[in-house]
Amino acid sequence: PPKTGKMSARLVIPLCGDDPKHRHHLPPEDQPLRVSIMGLNTEFERLFPDSPKLPVGPYCTACSGNRGEAKPTFHEIGPLLAKLVFANLYDRDSNDEIPGDLVLRDEGHGWALKRGEAGENRITHYILTFDHLVPSTDDDDPEVLQLNLFVPSDAQYSKIPLDHYFEDDDCVVLVPRCCQVRKGTTDRGRINEAARERKARTGGQVLYV
Repeated sequence: PPKTGKMSARLVIPLCGDDPKHRHHLPPEDQPLRVSIMGLNTEFERLFPDSPKLPVGPYCTACSGNRGEAKPTFHEIGPLLAKLVFANLYDRDSNDEIPGDLVLRDEGHGWALKRGEAGENRITHYILTFDHLVPSTDDDDPEVLQLNLFVPSDAQYSKIPLDHYFEDDDCVVLVPRCCQVRKGTTDRGRINEAARERKARTGGQVLYV
């Protein structure tokens, strides 16, 4: 795609506010883990301004990537995002010589009811899930880590102060579940069920990055 000339925002994962810190913030490098990331399309696009835009429009008609349909490939932002988040979690780049180091498993879209368009859900969010060291023979129900991109209107849902990050226009803030007000009791079941559904729809296709 043509270059936009825009500078990429930087991704920040704040320090854990728990004492002792949660074992998934940040996770040990040798632990098998399924990582799911969710946030506004506009925030992901700030990280990758030269990549194609994420889908917008009415949910279930805007693109074939909605979870109701099979889509064997990932959006161009998917591998870029996975590599960026991986590097922030593990303080290194992914290594394709390590079996299962970084494997894209699922993507989807979130939606919201757009004002003025009663009854029509509009795509607003992007969801990406990747595996780290999860054995392909035992991938139905691994441990999970939920990460959410926060914007200023989300501050009430964070257990840690984020104002100083929001004051930096070049910063995109990714908050692990342990530092969110929401407990995430359904995270493991929801994330793994979505990965199983995609596996069934696509014949087990994944993307190694």
